[in-house]
Amino acid sequence: MGKPREMLKTDEVAAELGKNRTFITNQIRQGKLKAVKSGKEYLVSREDLNSYLGISTNEEEYKKDLYIKELEGKLKAYEVQFNTVKGLIGTLGTLINV
Repeated sequence: MGKPREMLKTDEVAAELGKNRTFITNQIRQGKLKAVKSGKEYLVSREDLNSYLGISTNEEEYKKDLYIKELEGKLKAYEVQFNTVKGLIGTLGTLINV
């Protein structure tokens, strides 16, 4: 018996992709993203989401892709922090020269 499939609601898929729920629903209705209907809600399996994103379903590849996404997020956060510090240094330099 295999492990249970992870199923995601459209809100969860939208949050992961940085898109809105309407976009995800349209992708499902156009047949670009596989989903099953459960009541009024669409459910997308993790495997189908990965396939939609072009992510290999190989476990090792999946972990690598997740790690890369995590590092990209950290890099963006560090860039924001760096630019904030850079702006503060500029402000302090201006105050010192006044």
